[in-house]
Amino acid sequence: MCAKAVCRAFAAIVFLVACSNQPPSTESTPHSAVNQPNRSGPQGPPLGVNNHPINTEEPRLVSDCVSYMSMPNIYGYCLVQVAGRGQGSESATDVCGAAGDWETECRMAWVASRSEPHTRWSMTDLLSACPQHVGDCHFEVLDTRWNKDVFVQMDLCFKHARSFTGDCIAHALDRWIREKPPRDEVVRVANTNIAPNRIGYYIAAAYVCHGTVDGCIGGPSVIDSCEFSLKDFKLDSGICKRLSQSIGDSQVPMGP
Repeated sequence: MCAKAVCRAFAAIVFLVACSNQPPSTESTPHSAVNQPNRSGPQGPPLGVNNHPINTEEPRLVSDCVSYMSMPNIYGYCLVQVAGRGQGSESATDVCGAAGDWETECRMAWVASRSEPHTRWSMTDLLSACPQHVGDCHFEVLDTRWNKDVFVQMDLCFKHARSFTGDCIAHALDRWIREKPPRDEVVRVANTNIAPNRIGYYIAAAYVCHGTVDGCIGGPSVIDSCEFSLKDFKLDSGICKRLSQSIGDSQVPMGP
């Protein structure tokens, strides 16, 4: 399963390279375009004869890439493929330390293929393996290895998710409200000072969607946010249904 996933991933990279070889478009960029995280390094696989992407024959171990060491760009690309398989006991540094310009993509592949809870790698291992300048890597780890205690999870979001802290907290609270927490748990969360503007929205959800509490409760900031959010629930009857749905499971097959 992992092999198929890797093939699909690198087919997508090949597509990106092909697009990058096209003349620049004269069309303006829509104002609504989504800004993607800035990442340095190559944007596609190295090109060989007749500008065709290099085929490194699906390497499984770092040792499978040794024959490319005299060609740093191809060697680094080969290591990305190894990292994305999610196999072996080698750390991110062991696999990606010599990847050169490919190190960021290599580390991202290493983390993504090992993030599921059933793998041998701890959250500490995964977070430390993330490229330091790529915040969505840390967020994806936290979102896959989330803590059932919403307070613990939100604290981890503040410590590690960086520019994705807001998204991380929102996902934590989405999971929390979906489990229909009992009244004492709602009261506990309502009386925290952590992200009161976001928590107020979910206290409103506990009131409107589940009837767990009789109205907006908590500290002043939480109550203000809750009362403001009630307007949204009155205007949109579909909010409760959406909050009851899963925020989505990981789509990346994971290794052992």
